[in-house]
Amino acid sequence: MPKRLGSSPRLRRATALASAFKLGGFAAALLVFAASADAQVYKCKRGGVIAYQDKPCPPGTHLGKITLEAPPAPGKSAPSSIRPPDPVSATPPASAAPDLLPPAQNYLCERYNGSTYFTASNMPKRYYVSASQLKKPRPNLKPGSSLWVTDECKIAPISDACAHYAAQILANDKKLQTADAAEKKKLIRDSVRIRTVANSRCRIN
Repeated sequence: MPKRLGSSPRLRRATALASAFKLGGFAAALLVFAASADAQVYKCKRGGVIAYQDKPCPPGTHLGKITLEAPPAPGKSAPSSIRPPDPVSATPPASAAPDLLPPAQNYLCERYNGSTYFTASNMPKRYYVSASQLKKPRPNLKPGSSLWVTDECKIAPISDACAHYAAQILANDKKLQTADAAEKKKLIRDSVRIRTVANSRCRIN
């Protein structure tokens, strides 16, 4: 009778990852990575072939690393990192349109409060906020003053955006399993929005 191999967590994860690559390619494999807390995805190139794995690349083959946020525990909602601008009493002054970014497939942008997002638009967003809301203090600003700020954007690999969308989809699906009726409506709307963006940019279903 053939000897049965052990079923360690590392072996089960490697098997799931290999199956994910065969069935759904990069996006499906990312969902396997995202199922673990604090997942690190390493991008390696060996013999002209790019591969994604959960352990560091051999010397001379490392191309990059993607960090996937762990999904929240069942029954808990992740706190939002975006805080709306404080009300401003005076009418905001006119603002010139931001400069367009160099043409690219994907950008990683940072808001005035330090939160980040991926976008395909080469026109950074602008906000009229109080000086106290800025994560990075600016010199010569009077207390209580307000100003126009523009998101800081840079070109980023589309694979980073796809990994982010895959983690969002997984976290949203987990929250749906324990959400009440009112919360499910919002989660379903979010799920449709995230999947629409991911499918148009990454072909994630």
